[in-house]
Amino acid sequence: ACYETATFNTTSCEWDVTGTQPVQPVIACYETATFNTTSCEWDVTGTQPVQPVIACYETATFNTTTCEWDVTGTQPVQPVMACYETATFNTTSCEWDVTGTQPVQPVIACYETATFNTTSCEWDVTGTQPVQPVIACYETATFNTTTCDWDVTGTQPIQPVMACYETATFNTTSCEWDVTGTQPVQPVLDLLPRTCIEKETVFEISNYDVQYTYIILPNAGVMRDGNLIKATTGNYTIEAMINGCSSPTTAFTVGSQICAVNDNIGVMDTAKNTTTDFSIFKNDILNGSEVAPSDVILSSPSSPFFTLNSNGTFEIAPNTPTGTYQIPYTICETSNPTNCSSAVVTVSIICNSTKVSGVIMNENSNTPLVNVPITLKPINGTTGATLIRITKTDGSYSFDGMIPGDYVLQVQDANLNTAQELFNTNPSFLILEVENCQYLERNFGYASTDLPVMGDFVWYDLNNNGIQDEWYDANNDGLVTQNMPDVNGVIDYSKWEWIDFNGDGSYLGKENAGELNAAGFGNGSTNVPNIFITGPNDYSRSITMGIQGYWRARADKGNYGEYRVEFIKESLMESASEAMAASGLVKVLPGFTKKRTANTQTAKSNRFVDCASTTNTVLFTTIDDTHRVRLDLDFGISCKTYATLEAKDDSISDVNGSSGALGVLNLLRNDIKDGNAIQPTDVIVTGINLPSGFVLHPNGVVDVAPNTDEGTYTFTYQICESGTSNCATATVTIDVVVPPAPAPIPDPVIIPILVVANDSATADGINGSVAFLNVLGNDSLDGTSINPSQISLQGLHLPKGIVLNPDGTIDVAPNTAGGNYVFDYQVCDIANPTNCKTATVNLFVESPSIALIKTAVFNDENGSGYANAGETITYSFTVVNTGNTVLENISISDPLPGIQIKGGPITLGVNQTDESTFTATYAVTQSDINAGKVVNQATVNATTASGIEVEDLSDASSLTADNPTIVSLEGCVIKVFNAMTLNGDGENERFYIQGIECYPENKVEIYNRWGVLVYESEHYNNVDHVFKGFSEGRVTVKETGGLPTGTYFYVLKYQDNSAQTQQQAGYLYITN
Repeated sequence: ACYETATFNTTSCEWDVTGTQPVQPVIACYETATFNTTSCEWDVTGTQPVQPVIACYETATFNTTTCEWDVTGTQPVQPVMACYETATFNTTSCEWDVTGTQPVQPVIACYETATFNTTSCEWDVTGTQPVQPVIACYETATFNTTTCDWDVTGTQPIQPVMACYETATFNTTSCEWDVTGTQPVQPVLDLLPRTCIEKETVFEISNYDVQYTYIILPNAGVMRDGNLIKATTGNYTIEAMINGCSSPTTAFTVGSQICAVNDNIGVMDTAKNTTTDFSIFKNDILNGSEVAPSDVILSSPSSPFFTLNSNGTFEIAPNTPTGTYQIPYTICETSNPTNCSSAVVTVSIICNSTKVSGVIMNENSNTPLVNVPITLKPINGTTGATLIRITKTDGSYSFDGMIPGDYVLQVQDANLNTAQELFNTNPSFLILEVENCQYLERNFGYASTDLPVMGDFVWYDLNNNGIQDEWYDANNDGLVTQNMPDVNGVIDYSKWEWIDFNGDGSYLGKENAGELNAAGFGNGSTNVPNIFITGPNDYSRSITMGIQGYWRARADKGNYGEYRVEFIKESLMESASEAMAASGLVKVLPGFTKKRTANTQTAKSNRFVDCASTTNTVLFTTIDDTHRVRLDLDFGISCKTYATLEAKDDSISDVNGSSGALGVLNLLRNDIKDGNAIQPTDVIVTGINLPSGFVLHPNGVVDVAPNTDEGTYTFTYQICESGTSNCATATVTIDVVVPPAPAPIPDPVIIPILVVANDSATADGINGSVAFLNVLGNDSLDGTSINPSQISLQGLHLPKGIVLNPDGTIDVAPNTAGGNYVFDYQVCDIANPTNCKTATVNLFVESPSIALIKTAVFNDENGSGYANAGETITYSFTVVNTGNTVLENISISDPLPGIQIKGGPITLGVNQTDESTFTATYAVTQSDINAGKVVNQATVNATTASGIEVEDLSDASSLTADNPTIVSLEGCVIKVFNAMTLNGDGENERFYIQGIECYPENKVEIYNRWGVLVYESEHYNNVDHVFKGFSEGRVTVKETGGLPTGTYFYVLKYQDNSAQTQQQAGYLYITN
């Protein structure tokens, strides 16, 4: 071809042809390409179609695909026109030409408005002429088109001249003035009754006219209210005025008013007094004010028993017979002796004095016994409080002023018995009848004894440990408060906590027995025993305890052997125990363990308080010649409150035994605790004789296993209050059926398969949880996830605080009570309303909480008996998980500077207690000692696995309170150690004054036996300002060596915490 070349190949002995036809060029759709073998090129032929004619608003574009022209564009939309306009499309400008003009607005009145109506294409004229105004009879109205208002003209006729008492009124009917009025009428006064307490006399103007003005002269002290006039003593005139016109004048007079008022002095006890500061003038009135003695003259008939003095005071003669007396008297106005009034004074004379007194003596030494408590308690319906006295230095006591009646007088002799081994020689428990003016004297003797003695104490054992480590915190401040008797030995029995009989500053130990109100109590009777004793030689005795819980018994001399002592509660003791428990004032002594032990109680079914012994109720003791006194037979009582539990029978029918069923019943739904629905965390659920194939879950839900035989199944279940034996039982009946295989149904209606599954989740009950679970998440409709718009969703018996939202999510409100909640929900196919299924939600609501108790023990490490800087306080912590979920990362912090906390973090299960992990140590500072106490409070923090944070402030004794722990320090007591041994052994080589650091404003002087000053120092502190046996500066004696052995004299002066100067002096012994 024209594009090929031939070359002879001598190797192959053939022609090799090479070359390729040129590539056809790219051509337009309307072109054709033909290869020209002559020119050996492609010839292209064809022309583009001619562009069509288009309108002004159109555009032509050649389409290479269709090989044609595409015409686009539309005519502009005709514009909106007014009703009077016409539109024509202009092909030159390619726009619409609009022609036409609006009709001319018509001429309108001043009150009219013209509006163009686009519907009718005409002007609408609106508006009406203003209504003519109402005019007076003397006026004319004319419409003014310029102002578009009505012009009113005309004036009222002039008012005529009138008399001062006349009034002119314009009459619009006659269009004239009407003149009325008469001359003011002279006032007529009527005197109204006057009471003694009123200072003014009241008059009534009987012809009062409201149009008058009343003028009263003089007007000082005069008040007028309408037709009533009040005026004090004096002469007055009154006239009526109107329009400057006066009536004739009326004169009137107000006289003095005196009133003697009956008096009742009341009851007077002539055994106590015969004079009174009562004044009979106190109720008497002169012109509305209390009578002053100078204003009146007093007179009264003479009497052998009573005297009324001129100043109004009242006197009664001694030994006036009892009875009620009425003494008449008269008072007359001093300035007007004829103005008088009389009254009566009434007085009742009684003898109403009571007294019980006596002396308590040590008959061994014939000396009075000091600081012995003795109580007086009303009984048999006598009203009044229990009283207590502490014997004075002469051994005496005295009660007086009691209401007459029956009383028990008892010496509280626990300290005499235990610390001093003194026992009563006559009865120390007496029943008295106290009468007015019959003063009783009862003396008591105490001495040592050789008789067998048994006894001690019945108390409220708050912590159930069988150890007497409680006290009655009368003022409920958590501290053992010392009660200080007054000079007459009086304290308030209701506030008794601790009376320091021997002044040793302690309530512990045998020597302080009976000082502490140790929460002891009796049954409140005088003849109902609780202690029953049997022993050798047919010994038998029953004993009624005293009000403080102490009891005593004695046997014949030499009646040795084993004794059996039994404590038996009866109804009175039960009531007394419950009252002591209900007071809330029994506390564990500071520094003692507060751990509670299990309290074995008898199960009950109603809410009740059950009080039981924390010690053995039967004790044995042996009396012999060396152990004649046994005062260690104590009995503790503690009370516990149980809830009302009511388990109700449950039943269900038609349970499918073939497929089985989960959550077929919730046995707790209809059970009651204290009148409210039971939460699973409240009780322990136990199945009794549970049939095979049945499962009872701890939350009360019952499952029936698949392939369970048909029949009626009955079993019993029991609910018990957590931590107690308080239980209730009920019966469950479940009817199981095995349905026959379904018969074939011709032409079945295909209903989508609805599957709903049970759910379980955990929620935050404290802060609340929002949309934390979607119950539809594991449900399906016709094999696919459920769209909430396809179904109706209903919660069944939703617990309070739990919300099931339409989209299947669940919300739990903040502060929802913790516990296991079980409820059902139902899903129905909207397209097939009978296609419904029910599932169960098991929801655990977390309600975490924690409690912290912090106790403290001061460590007297140097054994001085006082606090010194550097000695330590050991703190112990009791941490309790009081919530319903496990707590993790439990730690304790304390803001007290310098405190060192050890232990943790730890994890605690529900209701678990930790008493050993955490400890703290704190070194006491001098500022703490100066303050007299260390006060601090710790914080415990914890989290749950779900991230909820909880904390609690510590309390010294309670899991529910938040009070700081207080450690009292006694370190500021001055004690002088007055012996020095300067022998180089490092002991007693300085003059040590204990407690001086608390009082830096001090001065110490030391003199030798001749009165020569050998040492003095201000701000003595036992460290750098301290005497070490050398004569040091500004002294008369100058020695380079130590002072010689001998007796010296020291003088200590210091300012106490009240800035009062105190001084102490004594001998100082120095040995080299």
